[in-house]
Amino acid sequence: MEITQIHHVVLRVQDLEQAMSDFKDKLGIELTMNPVAGRGAQGASLHLSNGQFFELIQPVGEEGKPIAQALEKRGEGVHLISLATADPKKARAEMHAKGVRTLDDPNKTDGSFLVHPADAHGLLLSIYLDA
Repeated sequence: MEITQIHHVVLRVQDLEQAMSDFKDKLGIELTMNPVAGRGAQGASLHLSNGQFFELIQPVGEEGKPIAQALEKRGEGVHLISLATADPKKARAEMHAKGVRTLDDPNKTDGSFLVHPADAHGLLLSIYLDA
């Protein structure tokens, strides 16, 4: 599998507004609120001109339970790294052949998928179509 770029990085936070304020005041990074539809989170992001982005998420409601559980278990920090590849379907097949577990989203039509954290040293990886 050829990885072409890091597509985006997601950090989970307890308090999105406080995190946005800290990133702006302490680090000089201004994030913009963005909708995180269907993921049980509210988010803010910094989009770069090359299409990559950095995102903060805070769990919301029952749909946000997996994020809330990760916060409880591991605290704030890296939640997900998304890697881009030209052929995510081929990448998934290669990984399955090696025994890697994936978390597939039936709503994704481009073949992108998640790698189970247990097979990536505790990191949730997203394999994404490089558009």
